[in-house]
Amino acid sequence: MQQNQCRQCPYPSCVEACPVGAMHADPATGVRLVDEGKCIGCERCVEACPFTPSRVQWNFEDKHAQKCDLCKNTPFWDEAGGVGGKQLCVEICPMKAISFTNELPVQTDEGYTANLRNDHYLEIGLPSDDEARIPPAQLGYGAGGTAAQAAAGSNEK
Repeated sequence: MQQNQCRQCPYPSCVEACPVGAMHADPATGVRLVDEGKCIGCERCVEACPFTPSRVQWNFEDKHAQKCDLCKNTPFWDEAGGVGGKQLCVEICPMKAISFTNELPVQTDEGYTANLRNDHYLEIGLPSDDEARIPPAQLGYGAGGTAAQAAAGSNEK
C-alpha cells in the first residue's frame, strides 16, 4: 500500500466529514490524525479528501481509516517525529523538495509550482533546467552521461 503525505489542509475536509470524530486535529499540534478506536468504517474521510489519490486510506486488514501523521506515531525511530520532529519523507527525499511549514502554499490537485532543478538535482546526476533543453552530446558528456560526470570531466558511465 502506498501512503501519500497529508497536506495538512487548513480546512480539512476529512475531519469535517467524519461523523464520530475519529478523524480529528490533535489539539496540541494541529496534526490531522485518525483515532482508530473510534473509526466506524464509513470511509467518508477517504471520499472527502480533495486530492487524488486521497491522502486518507482505508486499511483493509485492520478495518479503519489511516493517513500520514507526519511520523508523529512512528515507533521505529530513535528521534521524535511529528511537528518539530523528523518526517521520513523529508529525510529521504533526494531533491530536498519536501518540507513542512506554517506558511500555507497554494495547493491544487496537481501539487505545487516549484522548480526542482536545483543543486540537489545536480547532486544526483540529473541535468539542470538549462541543460535539460540542450542535447547531452552538445554539453560534452555524450548521450548517456550526466551533469555530475561532466563536472568531474568524465564521459564514463
